[in-house]
Amino acid sequence: MHAGFGRLRSVCPMNIEAFFLDVGQRLWAEDEALCADVARLDAAWRDELAAHGGPFLFGAFGAVDAYFAPVAVRLSRFGL
Repeated sequence: MHAGFGRLRSVCPMNIEAFFLDVGQRLWAEDEALCADVARLDAAWRDELAAHGGPFLFGAFGAVDAYFAPVAVRLSRFGL
């Protein structure tokens, strides 16, 4: 996460206490780079869940799931 998904990190700051659904809707409508970051995440996560049967990215909970927790929080808080 520290080196990838730069647009997501730059326009959706980490905040676990607040929801920014209106901001997320506006960004989704206006920011193609953000949409591309989210599409890459969606494709990667879907592929891994399908390949390993879930419920986590590689089947059982592991480090990769913890690694992507900040991403999941951003997506949730901004309604993406």
